[in-house]
Amino acid sequence: MMFGGGNGLEQGTELDAVLRPDLLRGDFTGNGLGSGVGAKIPEAVPRSPNQVRAETLRQSLAQLSAEQNSNVVFYAGGAKGILGMGSRWANWQMAEELIPRVVAAHKAGLRVCVEGLGDCGIDFALDAIEAALTAHPKKDHRSRVEHCCYVTPKILERIKRLGVVDSSATGFMYSLGDAYIDNRGEKAMRWMFPHRSLIDKGVAAPGHSDAPICSTNPWEIIGTLVTRRTDTGRPIGLEEAITVEEALRAYTTLGAWVGFEENLKGSLEPGKLADFAVLRQDPFAVAPEKIKDTQVDMTFVGGEVKYQA
Repeated sequence: MMFGGGNGLEQGTELDAVLRPDLLRGDFTGNGLGSGVGAKIPEAVPRSPNQVRAETLRQSLAQLSAEQNSNVVFYAGGAKGILGMGSRWANWQMAEELIPRVVAAHKAGLRVCVEGLGDCGIDFALDAIEAALTAHPKKDHRSRVEHCCYVTPKILERIKRLGVVDSSATGFMYSLGDAYIDNRGEKAMRWMFPHRSLIDKGVAAPGHSDAPICSTNPWEIIGTLVTRRTDTGRPIGLEEAITVEEALRAYTTLGAWVGFEENLKGSLEPGKLADFAVLRQDPFAVAPEKIKDTQVDMTFVGGEVKYQA
């Protein structure tokens, strides 16, 4: 479900990462980026393949807002700033619709994946998953919260207790990290994508790019998990840095495990798919800041060469 509403953007303003609000609970911080209403629009947002013209955006969102008959708004993010807003009306409306659907899907044997970015959004997602597990207990359910950006210690404990997967939008750290720092402050970055804490707590936390919002290049993100630095080199929660092996597992074995495909892919073993890449450099041997520059020389699918540099 998507909500939207214009907020007086100047015609022609170009925005990045537009068109989805977070799941909110009575405030305007659900997207994990800080206070939304009245947030300053950056003078210049860098171009990306996802850009849309603000006038077109305003028209489509205004129409949707009218259809919903409610004062609903949106957020947009760019490398130098965030415009963030939310809807109080969405709180009870979404909970009333979401929880029964999650319970029904879980009962039917489907794996449940609910999107939640900020702390309020994650709690909202966990409310629905917990309701499903309470009604129909299942030990190895592998339900997950998608993106799962701002994981506070309290939320971390809840994720662990429920056995939920933290499907971490690690690509945001590299491509959108500066915006998070500028809007939330460096101190808050301690709990943004806290992979060191997640691993130490025993929580499964695979990574993903959320492409096309961020780059599809996994090496930029794997490198950021190790260095905890944005694309401009700014630190983003250095306490949560992990090892090269742990970062690689987030993009290989853990990715397979969350999809119940650990017996098929994720590692090179007899009986598994012969899908792998030949790298130009050893990510274990180079300096951490050089991991992002890793190039692929060959790609094999089913044991056959499908790409060669």
